[in-house]
Amino acid sequence: MKNFFLRLVEDGKIESASELKTVYRRFVKRYHPDSRPAVARDVDFDELRRDYRAAAALLESRAGPMADGARGPAFEYDAEKYVGELRDLVARGLPVNPRAVERNREYGRSIEYVSACMALVYGDSYSFADLDRQLASLKERVPNVLYYAREVLWSGFDYSAGYPHMRHVAQRHLDWIRDSLDEMGLSSLRGFLEDFIEIAGKVASARRRAAGASPGRRRFRAS
Repeated sequence: MKNFFLRLVEDGKIESASELKTVYRRFVKRYHPDSRPAVARDVDFDELRRDYRAAAALLESRAGPMADGARGPAFEYDAEKYVGELRDLVARGLPVNPRAVERNREYGRSIEYVSACMALVYGDSYSFADLDRQLASLKERVPNVLYYAREVLWSGFDYSAGYPHMRHVAQRHLDWIRDSLDEMGLSSLRGFLEDFIEIAGKVASARRRAAGASPGRRRFRAS
């Protein structure tokens, strides 16, 4: 099936990023399992996000540079940097401590980068503001669930750094709170944590490939 969003752009029915976001948001709201469980199984939301990003990229390419030259380079998502900035952010405090942000410029920069990455990956379906609000709610209501949610992230950071067994640790922590998150209406947070484990694995794989292709690396063959 052809990309629904891409077809609307190609047909001229969507002409701007804001229009695309509006259509995407309405589509997600209509078919998300939280709102319409009966039809959710017929929608692949991972594919939906990919289709949205492809349509957004087409709009971006059509826009071209601004006449006055004020337009900066398009934001580029980097999975390794995303994981690294998220790690720094969690270390500094997540949910966010507004007073600490005022005192720590790097804290604010991590928030900006992670927010931009999430906007690119999730569009309007999930944002850093949503993540922060949900974690803050857990901190107030059920700190134990927040603890395990943070452990999923910390285990994922170790997984991305080259410790494969930490994938299972991260998954185990998530399994412990999966039902609780769904029961509290936080399935989107559960989905974010699931996505994060997968992203951490991709970062780990990319690092292994890069290490194997490094100049000067010697390979020894058994005689």
